[in-house]
Amino acid sequence: MKSYAIAINNFTGDESTISAFDAFLLREENNSEYKKLTLYYEVIDDEYKVFPRFNKSTQRAHFVFYTKNDNSIQSDSEGESLTHYVAKTALANLSTLHLVNKKNNIDLYLNVTKGENEKIFDFSEQFRADVYYEFSKNQISKIGKRCFYKWYGKLVIEVVVTHKTNYNKYRTFEENGIPIFEVPISKTLRDKLKLDKPGIPLTQERKNMAIIEMKNIFSRNIYGKFISNPSSEEYVIMSQYKEEIVKLKTTYQQNLEKLNRLRSEIDIKEKKVEELESKIAFYNDLENKIYCLSEENKRLSKNVTKLEEENHTQRQRINDFNKHPIKEIFKAIKKGNRKHDFKE
Repeated sequence: MKSYAIAINNFTGDESTISAFDAFLLREENNSEYKKLTLYYEVIDDEYKVFPRFNKSTQRAHFVFYTKNDNSIQSDSEGESLTHYVAKTALANLSTLHLVNKKNNIDLYLNVTKGENEKIFDFSEQFRADVYYEFSKNQISKIGKRCFYKWYGKLVIEVVVTHKTNYNKYRTFEENGIPIFEVPISKTLRDKLKLDKPGIPLTQERKNMAIIEMKNIFSRNIYGKFISNPSSEEYVIMSQYKEEIVKLKTTYQQNLEKLNRLRSEIDIKEKKVEELESKIAFYNDLENKIYCLSEENKRLSKNVTKLEEENHTQRQRINDFNKHPIKEIFKAIKKGNRKHDFKE
């Protein structure tokens, strides 16, 4: 798709890149400046001279070659759509990206330091990226900082209007460590901005207004999905290291919980020991009291025995007294007998 060309200033010799839309508008609205440029497709050679064409019925622009023979125009591509051009231009002018994919739980904020359209990558073959970004590790969110190490601070957005990103392209980018976030432009949005409506002329004002509107939409959310999501070697090592840390923290927390449970059990058992010791002390005291009572009982028993012996002796004496002859004298005296014969 010949959407971009090399522009050589015929007076200064300066070289730059220009899109088919910008070249067309320059020719239509500032022809004197346009005539200062010679446009080439990929190679600076007369055979590769091109000029821009805009098709109002399809709202597409592209570069076509001049033929050597009759100076007629031949095209080998239907070109880039105005929707695609406006979307990628708006995206390249953002300073903050909010990438969203609810299905895959993606909610990523990135502060970018550079945005560039149609950056060329020379891998095993050459590719152009719709929008190329660079960002530093100075991000607001932790996930943004991790993405810096994961992708070396690089990101590509591919805009999808009618055709999805070529498999070979995004596989090659992934193999070379470049992530790609694919952003589809819905028909609802295209209809709202009237970017696909046939017959509308292309003007600088129309283009600029569309870019501003698209930028306002993308400044809130950029909906899409990652079709290339590589991880740098350092990021993989860092992730493994973090996983080990998480595991160690988990193990530490589990051990700490076990330790706390053991401490609680020890406290409970120590309280039981204290209760048992208190009971033992009580029983020891009771045993001492029982011993003292037993000794006192022994002493009292001895006293009782002694008293019983004394009592027995007294009873024996009383019995002996009762049997004594003098008792008869006393009885006679009580009866009034003054005389009594005593017999031995």
